[in-house]
This record gives sequence, structure tokens and C-alpha cells, in this order.
Amino acid sequence: MNFKRSFELAEYWLDDKGYQVLLETDAPDCVYFNFKQVYLNSRNHIEKRLYILLHECGHILIDNGSEDRLYSLSRETEAVVGDCVSKKRRVAVLSEEIEAWKRGERLAKRLGISINEEKFDKIRTDSIMSYVEWARD
Repeated sequence: MNFKRSFELAEYWLDDKGYQVLLETDAPDCVYFNFKQVYLNSRNHIEKRLYILLHECGHILIDNGSEDRLYSLSRETEAVVGDCVSKKRRVAVLSEEIEAWKRGERLAKRLGISINEEKFDKIRTDSIMSYVEWARD
């Protein structure tokens, strides 16, 4: 698999949507809808960055210009406000995380991007479980 080429295909898709991909050391992987920017941690291996980029594309597919964004703040930002985040909101964020992984995987198929299902599932599972733990607290 040519992960660099696959990553570029996803970047082109984002560019068509008006989004910019920014790789930064130790950046939290996230989408800033208002600025149309996707940040990715550059320390991750290209394969993991590709799968996370597809996931972030999933968030963009969910958002589709919505004014009522569930994911307008990152989980890290919400952790700062702690108890102010209701259980209902935490469940909504968790649900969106799961949906974003599904949509990212479907987008990969539409773009002709091959994924290693075992590795993709491990990254997805690790990510979702971190949200499960966050939502439970």
C-alpha cells in the first residue's frame, strides 16, 4: 500500500471541501470547522495519520455545514471544563466519534484508498475506548 499517495488523495478531497491539513508535532488530531483546518500529530506513522485523517474527514461529512455542531470543541478542551459537560453531551460526542470512523472508512472505499482492516480497527477501537472512558468519568 502506498500510504503517502493515499494520504494525498484524502488531502485532495479535503481541499475540494475548502479544508487545509496541518501536520504539527504533538498536535491533537482534530478539525477546526470555523477555520476549515484539520490538525494531525506529525509524530504518528504515515499509516496511522492516514486512518486518523479519514476519521477527521468523517467528522466533516457529519458536519456538512451544520450550525449545531456536536464536535465544535475537542475532547481535550471539554476535559478542561470537566463537570460542565453533561452526560447527554458526552454520549452525543461518543456517538459522533463512532459515526465519524464509519464515514471515514466508507470515504476510503469511495476514493479507492486501501486500508489494512486489522490496523484500522485497532486504531479505531483505541480511539473509541478513550472516548468511552472520558464519557464514563
